[in-house]
Amino acid sequence: MACSSTVKESAHTEVAEEEMWLGTNEAATLGSEEVAARLRVDLRTGLWWREAELRRQLAGHNEFCVKEDDPLWKKYIEQFKNPLILLLLASALVSVCMRQLDDAVSITVAILIVVT
Repeated sequence: MACSSTVKESAHTEVAEEEMWLGTNEAATLGSEEVAARLRVDLRTGLWWREAELRRQLAGHNEFCVKEDDPLWKKYIEQFKNPLILLLLASALVSVCMRQLDDAVSITVAILIVVT
C-alpha cells in the first residue's frame, strides 16, 4: 500500500497520535481554534488529500458501525411469542374445534391486525 510512502511524506503527523484525538466531552468544551490546533488542521484550507488519506488509514472511515437488522419475516414470527397472541391463537383453535367458525375467523383476523 501507499501508506509507508505517505507516512514519510507527512512527517508532522508522526507526532504522538494520541494528542491529536479528542473525546466528545473535551471537544465540546474547547473553542473552534483550539480544536483545529489539537487536530492539526487549518480552519481555512482544511487537510491536504494525502493527510486526509493518512488519517483515514489510521482511524478508519468516518462512519458508524450499524448492526444489520433482522429480516422482516423473523420480526413477524417473533410477534407470535407474545403471550396474548398465543392466548388468542388458542382461542381461535378452540373455536374451530367447537365449530364456531365465525368466532375463529374474527379472532384470527384480530390476530393478523395486531401482529402486522
